[in-house]
Amino acid sequence: MKTWRKYFGIMLIILSAICWFTIFLLGNFKLSVAQVSAITAALIIVGEILFWSGSVLVGTELWIKFKKKLNPKYWF
Repeated sequence: MKTWRKYFGIMLIILSAICWFTIFLLGNFKLSVAQVSAITAALIIVGEILFWSGSVLVGTELWIKFKKKLNPKYWF
């Protein structure tokens, strides 16, 4: 059960990153300013909810490992 929660948490964190990167793609579509701002607000809210719920499921040990890999100092 513990591994299932960790994989689901990682999936939620990845989905939150997809929500954030989708915001940059909105300029390529023919949408009005009101539509772009509504979609952007919704993506920000959903992305934050997914990120924090995923980080709660992942736990502290895996979160520390993931955070260490994001540091450019440890890439090479």
